[in-house]
Amino acid sequence: METNLERIENVLENFCQKFISEFNNLKNLNIINERTLTKYSEFNIHSILQYCIIKAGTSLGFISIPEYKINLIKSIDKYEIDERFKGKKIRYQHKIAVDVAFIDHGKVIGFCEIFTPDEIHGISLSKELSVAWITPRHKLEHLVRYSKPSLVFGVIVNLFNTLPSWQDARRHTLNSWRKLWVEFVENLSKYIHTTHIVISDIDDITYTIYEKQQ
Repeated sequence: METNLERIENVLENFCQKFISEFNNLKNLNIINERTLTKYSEFNIHSILQYCIIKAGTSLGFISIPEYKINLIKSIDKYEIDERFKGKKIRYQHKIAVDVAFIDHGKVIGFCEIFTPDEIHGISLSKELSVAWITPRHKLEHLVRYSKPSLVFGVIVNLFNTLPSWQDARRHTLNSWRKLWVEFVENLSKYIHTTHIVISDIDDITYTIYEKQQ
């Protein structure tokens, strides 16, 4: 598949349309409905969305592989992220696993990460949370800067339909978390083309494509 950067916005537009089509197919089969979205963990919504992403990528000619580990040219130093890791964890992380990797002509050129409400607070820094955690924020910021090989695009999927009950998730309202994620994904476009797919409800899916900032 041709991945000329002049055409990447069209590729990502088609990708989003394919994803929504796959989502609607599963909705019509009643695999996705309001109940399953609300009880996302019980009904494996993360895996179902991962399936939709894989189907969308494959339809565009990408080899779409789940749970793929991407090498880093600079490792994540957990001690720098949060002092609470000291003495408890292996200090360096040399790879980052993504929900789906997209391969074109034998090279990983893109990735997708899917976040259901249980990780809504993943936009936070570890130091801000009650428990030390290499949050999605840390991983994604590192991935777009230090992946090997360098990536062309990333897709972030957020399910924003409910707010978990635990303390860290209750630091903000659902709408405030949404705004923080939107800002964060846009900022990732400093390094790669990014696409943000937001699922607010069974009939409310929106997406925004951010071209890599020059």
